[in-house]
Amino acid sequence: GDMRGILAYHMVSQVGYLILPLGLWSLAGITAGIVYMLQYVLVKGALFVAVGTVETLTGTGKLKELGGMVRTRPWLAVAFIFPALALAGIPPTSGFVGKYLLIRAAFIDAHWIAGGVAVLVSLFTLLSMVKIWNGVFWGELTDRARREPAAAGLGLRPVPAGGAGDEQPPIPRAPSNRRVKGMIAPAMLVAGAVFVLGIGAQPLIELVEPAAEALLDPAAYLEAVRSL
Repeated sequence: GDMRGILAYHMVSQVGYLILPLGLWSLAGITAGIVYMLQYVLVKGALFVAVGTVETLTGTGKLKELGGMVRTRPWLAVAFIFPALALAGIPPTSGFVGKYLLIRAAFIDAHWIAGGVAVLVSLFTLLSMVKIWNGVFWGELTDRARREPAAAGLGLRPVPAGGAGDEQPPIPRAPSNRRVKGMIAPAMLVAGAVFVLGIGAQPLIELVEPAAEALLDPAAYLEAVRSL
C-alpha cells in the first residue's frame, strides 16, 4: 500500500466522529464534536505534511520501498508519531481527549452501539498507523530511505548493458538539509500542539461549551448573531 492512500481512507472513516455529535444532539455531544473537529484539522494536516516530506526525501510513497527512516530522520519520525497517535486516540494526545469526550457522550445518552463502533474504529485506525510506522520508519534501512541530501540537480540511473538508448528517466536527488528542515518544522509545531492540547485540554473545553450551548438553543444563537 501507499501512505497517501491510507490517509485518504481515514478521511472517510473519521467522518463518523464528526457526524456522531449531530446524532447525540446534547451539550456533551456537541462540545465533544467541536473539540474533536478542531484538533482533527491539525492532526490530519500534520500527517499529510509528514507523509509529503517522506515522499519528497525518498521519491516514493510505497511502504514496500521504505524502511528504517527513524535512524536517518528521527525528527521526521517524531513529527509523524504524535499526530498518528492522536488520530488513533491514544493518550496523552489531543485525539484521545476528543474521542474520549465523544464516546463518553454516547454512553451517557445510552447510545451503546455508536460508542462501541467509535472504539472499534479507533482500534483499526491504530493498526493502520502502526502499518505506516513499521513500513516507513522501522525495520531495515532501504536504499531510498538512505539517500543523502544533495545540493541540486538530477541523478541518472545506471545505463543498462543494452546501451545509451536503454537509459531510464532521471530520478530527483534528495533535497538539501535546509529544505528538509523547512518541511519538517510545521509538522513538528503541530506535533507539539497535539501533545499540549492532550495534557491541557480543559481550557479548550471550557471555551467550546458556550458555543455548544448556543447551538442547542436556536433562539439564543439568533439573538447573539443579531447583537453583532
